[in-house]
Amino acid sequence: MTNHSYFNLGKGGHKGGQILNHEVKILAEQYNPVNELLYPTGEFVDVAGTPFDFREFKVIGTDVVSDKSSPDYFKGYDHNFVLEHEKGEVVTAAVCRAPETGRTLTVLTDQPGIQMYTAPELSGEKGKDGMVYGPSSAVCFETQNFPNAINTPEFPDIVLKAGETYKHYTVFRFGID
Repeated sequence: MTNHSYFNLGKGGHKGGQILNHEVKILAEQYNPVNELLYPTGEFVDVAGTPFDFREFKVIGTDVVSDKSSPDYFKGYDHNFVLEHEKGEVVTAAVCRAPETGRTLTVLTDQPGIQMYTAPELSGEKGKDGMVYGPSSAVCFETQNFPNAINTPEFPDIVLKAGETYKHYTVFRFGID
């Protein structure tokens, strides 16, 4: 279970166009690669030297290449980043900022992973005030256990048994830089 809120910190908010110029920092040393169906493969790969290296602030669109004929074709993010902390400890997982507005979003959580989704597949989705959203019109930061963990033995157990309680702590903190 996770929250799937979309954010655009640019001028006009949800009318602000693409988020590819937003800067992101994710406090993760590893991520989980995905297969052609976007399911995590069960691997834990270091982010260093990859398009997934957000350990320092980086513009989201730096490694996004929408030209399908390019050997560097990479349309966006829909990947889980591995957070290192003690179970139950609340940590800062990610910070997003829009340089043109100074708006910031800090994400805190007690979950082991955070999925960054840049909506590369959105195509003509109708939303608030009649807006039509396309690719990269928003970014999601989904704090969670690892996707497809039930089918991936390498991932932490996610089974919730009868009578057990599920609690998940996430904070979206907004500010001005």
